[in-house]
Amino acid sequence: MHEHIIERRWRLTWLALAGLAVYGSLYPFQWRASPLPWHTLLTVPEHISRSDILGNIALFVPLGVCGAAALSRWRVGGALLVLVSGVALAVALQVAQLWTAQRTAALYDAGWNAVGLLGGLLAMHLFGRTLAGRTRLGLAAQQTVALLLV
Repeated sequence: MHEHIIERRWRLTWLALAGLAVYGSLYPFQWRASPLPWHTLLTVPEHISRSDILGNIALFVPLGVCGAAALSRWRVGGALLVLVSGVALAVALQVAQLWTAQRTAALYDAGWNAVGLLGGLLAMHLFGRTLAGRTRLGLAAQQTVALLLV
């Protein structure tokens, strides 16, 4: 029973982080009257900065970590669900950015978000069960998520 409560908290944390990703991706919420053409999603931006790539990765690492913790009993199925839902969120955010005035919509960014998701899943796989803590998920997993949230 205790594990279900812990997993529920991880799910709520995952939802909160997804909400932050939505907020960060669509801020300052200035909308266009008509969207950019759909083919805009398929173009790679002319100026790609290292910080943009790292930001896209870092934004989704905590989603991978929390998602893996929330679905830890599902193992491979849980990881696949986290990956599919995270990539769907990343693609949906890029589509929504077609309507934002100060954002550039590109599926290229969703690819880097997927790298972040995989990094978070891998971190949980490698470190989440390494140290036995007070819970099944381990103290190391809790500390990793706390560090990522900070």
